Amino acid sequence: MKNVVDQLKTLGKVSRGWLGVLIQDVTHELAESFGMEKPQGALVAKVLSDSPAANANFLVGDIIINFAGIEIERSADLPPIVGKTPVNSSIETVVIRQGKRVSLNVTIGELPSEDDVKLAVTEQGSQAATSTRLGLSVSDLDDEKRNTLGIFDGGVLVRQVEFGAARSAGIRKNDIIVMIDNINIKNVAHFKEIVSQLGATTVPVLIHRAGSPLFL
Repeated sequence: MKNVVDQLKTLGKVSRGWLGVLIQDVTHELAESFGMEKPQGALVAKVLSDSPAANANFLVGDIIINFAGIEIERSADLPPIVGKTPVNSSIETVVIRQGKRVSLNVTIGELPSEDDVKLAVTEQGSQAATSTRLGLSVSDLDDEKRNTLGIFDGGVLVRQVEFGAARSAGIRKNDIIVMIDNINIKNVAHFKEIVSQLGATTVPVLIHRAGSPLFL
């Protein structure tokens, strides 16, 4: 409360710290796919362009486990801590990236207005393919679909989901698969190549659903 009063006296407004990531919880299934012993931290599903996180080289798939010396147990822990952090302060953040701990120094920005950024905690293309292994069929995205969804590079559209691994993982028709096992999916041909190389282990899959990124 004292910080709020001080800001109102000196600035005439209250500034909130901003990192610039969309995050979600790490479920037991995601913890397994990321090679973690237990669910912990805030999983980065999207890094907003020109944000403090982007400037500090945060990556989609990073799992934030410590921010300014504070352990992050679940995604809901992070926003209030970031919001209370003074703007322009340099903060050490620890993430899990491809199974390894990585330290990142981020300079906290000022939370934009809702008009500037939307915050969250988190049909057919020219080619098509069916993956019997996953139990789904996908197609490339045409330009109209990309413009509508705001996805301008890579990804494949899920056209149909049968019984199989994809349905068990929660993938639905009209989801956009953009990443499998930390590999960005370029198109249908690339999707088929990556799926053919998957082993028997569980791997993380990043999709876009109704305009929002989500790891499954």
